[in-house]
Amino acid sequence: MKDINLLLVETYPTADERIEGRLVYLEKYGVTRFTSPLLEEKSNLSFFTTKFSTGYRKFVTIDAVIGARGLDELFVLTNPIFSEDYSNLVMELEKIETKDIDQPLINEIIELYKLTGTKITEIENSKFQIWFGDSKWRIMEFETKRNLKIETTSNYNLQNDKKTWWKRLFSE
Repeated sequence: MKDINLLLVETYPTADERIEGRLVYLEKYGVTRFTSPLLEEKSNLSFFTTKFSTGYRKFVTIDAVIGARGLDELFVLTNPIFSEDYSNLVMELEKIETKDIDQPLINEIIELYKLTGTKITEIENSKFQIWFGDSKWRIMEFETKRNLKIETTSNYNLQNDKKTWWKRLFSE
């Protein structure tokens, strides 16, 4: 784990002050290894949890999952409510071939999201609800045509709604 910590220090800034728009590795929280046997086998990654500062007031400190391939490749998964832009781990998981995908593997992916603080519940096989507090925020679906595809879509058709998504979220 010390090597993963060193790789994080070399890859991400570790400043005490916030850097808006950048993930800042919070080394004082360390790195915790956890096992995800099916995902480790199918993706050739090892998994860890840690914390980052985001530079944004609304999400000052976030939990993140790190996927590491050896000591030269790191991939990050953050809570999708914070942002999906920083989550390059999803692209690595989407390289898993269809023949390797089953419900236990999908369940391990859901566990990765839960480790980021994502509140997520199952709707039906391969379809999950992501929550923002007590409100439904997005639907996450796992498609398995050629390779795994993880998609999130809004619960609402915002184009036909006169309220903004933010007003709608708090008016329910």
